Amino acid sequence: MTVITEKTSGLPKGQAAEYYVAYITSVQGHQSQLVPQNSIFDLYMEGRQKDWLKVQVKTTSQRGYNSKDSWAWNLLTGTSKVKKYPFDMIDLFAFMVWQTEEVAFVPSKNIITTSKFTLKDHEIEKYSLNKALDLFYSD
Repeated sequence: MTVITEKTSGLPKGQAAEYYVAYITSVQGHQSQLVPQNSIFDLYMEGRQKDWLKVQVKTTSQRGYNSKDSWAWNLLTGTSKVKKYPFDMIDLFAFMVWQTEEVAFVPSKNIITTSKFTLKDHEIEKYSLNKALDLFYSD
């Protein structure tokens, strides 16, 4: 397995993760298109109803607080990391773990916190793209 470092192929880690998530969604049958840097979200992904979903990609190499078996992602944005994402303008979050190259997909409407999101190692595989879309399209 290739380990993604601070820069991969000349791209910063965050940008490389956006390409990786676009690849993951595309091979699962959902056409994806990256959006310009500094947008509210990172890519458009074709949904099940031929609609376009807005996906925000988050990366981490940080273990959860006081836990060696979980990962934590910062849900704040901006260079000072004090601004909150406008959750009503994002459909899905794609949480990527660098060390394992796993991606957990979660609809923004299913995220309760607005500052940190944490998953245990064994929980990441439960958040597949298909399950996230099931939740997204359910009432």
